[in-house]
Amino acid sequence: MRKFADEGMPTHEEIARYWYCRALPGSDYIPLIDLGEPECFACGWCRQEQVSSKEASAKVWKGLERAHVVPRALGGPDSVENIILLCQACHENAPDTADAARFWRWVVDHPNSGGLGYLFHLSGPQDPRARNYTGPQAKDLNALASLRAGELKVLAEIYENNPPGTLQQRLHEAVRSIGGVSTHWGIGLSSGTVAELLREIVRSELALRQNRFEES
Repeated sequence: MRKFADEGMPTHEEIARYWYCRALPGSDYIPLIDLGEPECFACGWCRQEQVSSKEASAKVWKGLERAHVVPRALGGPDSVENIILLCQACHENAPDTADAARFWRWVVDHPNSGGLGYLFHLSGPQDPRARNYTGPQAKDLNALASLRAGELKVLAEIYENNPPGTLQQRLHEAVRSIGGVSTHWGIGLSSGTVAELLREIVRSELALRQNRFEES
């Protein structure tokens, strides 16, 4: 049963705060690293509107639904640790069982959109127009635009030569490796923070390649 009353349910904001920078049970996958731009925990889908004012803040949650890990009909509670954010398509396709581990495995194994990856298909992050872009994931594009050509080349290679979602996973790893990040209230991660995380991905990738070369 997918339809349920709001009474007793945590809000979207409460769910996001609980899961912010928290790995899903049984994995090291962290689905939410930006409170200002929440995504579907499974596929990475995010809203298509840019939030430009406090009055428009409700749009942040547009298209994201509150989904029980263990369904209420099978004894699952309305507590925040049993609820995540999914887009409508993923919510409809997620498993409904009494075994929470099966649900978490489905989320972690779901083909991920790759998050930042689609930005490499635009006209080019170093195009001057990129700095004035205000559409979906503008901060990510602005962050890419601030990187050097060599850094962009490494990121593009990670995106092109690895399974979908790898770049997003590397972003989560970068948060941990630099000791965590902070956010601006109402904004989420700044473009400068995203840029530093991307540089950490590049640094880590180059170190990994060097180790492989030395071992070969």
